[in-house]
Amino acid sequence: MNEKTNPFKALDSDVGCPPDLKSDLTAEIDLMRNVLMVVDTYTHNTVAVLTAFVNGLSPTDQA
Repeated sequence: MNEKTNPFKALDSDVGCPPDLKSDLTAEIDLMRNVLMVVDTYTHNTVAVLTAFVNGLSPTDQA
């Protein structure tokens, strides 16, 4: 039986990542995560306030 080889195995390297590069990449990922958390927090609050404002402007049906 012909066994298929994984072409991505040839891309694997035995060389490790230098510690300073690893810490720099971790710091960049943490920075991006923190920025996105801040943006998400303020965007969510802004949308909630705008929704409440628009709901207050719309006429309500009173019987």
